[in-house]
Amino acid sequence: MTARQPIAAAGGIVFRRRKDRAPEYLVIHRPRYDDWSLPKGKLDAGESYEQCALREVEEETGRVAKLKEQIGTVAYETSAGNMKRVRYWVMEAISGSFEPNGEVDEVAWLRPRKARSRLSYPRDRAVFDRGVQLVKRPNSGRIYLVRHARAGDARQWKGPDRKRPLSKRGRLQAAALTDALASMPLTRLLSSKTTRCIETIAPLSELIDLEIERHPALVEGNATTKPFFGLVSALRGTTAAMSTHREVVEEVIGRLVRKGVPIDGPLKWRMGSIWVLETRKGKVTKARYLPPAQ
Repeated sequence: MTARQPIAAAGGIVFRRRKDRAPEYLVIHRPRYDDWSLPKGKLDAGESYEQCALREVEEETGRVAKLKEQIGTVAYETSAGNMKRVRYWVMEAISGSFEPNGEVDEVAWLRPRKARSRLSYPRDRAVFDRGVQLVKRPNSGRIYLVRHARAGDARQWKGPDRKRPLSKRGRLQAAALTDALASMPLTRLLSSKTTRCIETIAPLSELIDLEIERHPALVEGNATTKPFFGLVSALRGTTAAMSTHREVVEEVIGRLVRKGVPIDGPLKWRMGSIWVLETRKGKVTKARYLPPAQ
């Protein structure tokens, strides 16, 4: 990904309730691109992401809405070659009506399956899926549990092991992880305090404008996995990426296996790999392995 400062934007997955209480979702048609998308736009000077999301939805769709759960931030390269980061919220429409404008000439209120199929871009569908999930189950979540990328040789490193940085190959792995996770809406970034773990998700942190939170539950050497699963419980309703050590990943997946949680993929934890943990009410319901891209 390019090192240029991304364009900051915000938007929403806008829904309303029908008389039978079933939700339907708002998608927009942009004549400039002849595509179907989600309402969003660039931040004005001095504007927060939340303020921008509400303003852009109203300007593009005519709908006044209220913020609900945060879906997360994604980043991607535009057709013009610029990097853009967009922070999304679930938003419930409360008033207003649509009139065609310079950005949008048509909107549609659709049930989830039809709304999803109408969207032109896979990145929008990923955000939409998470938004629909949050409308159905606000306490559902997802954790991308990352084993840190390859660090320099411990035998040649003269300083404290906790400060051992990534190797050249590790930096390439970190870049590949950034590419993979930037398209997934994230609300939190957490890491062990060691340099190699922090450096693994530092490029992602800069790209999507989320601070890395150092957390003791991700430090190797914990006697049990209790701190980790306590952290999972505290993160209910969020989508987080966590950078940690082999020991932690191995113990966490081992406990899930023993508890009978459905596991998709081999019991591996290679450097730069990801375990995707689906959660509900603060408990892991299934896990899936993604091998390292590099």
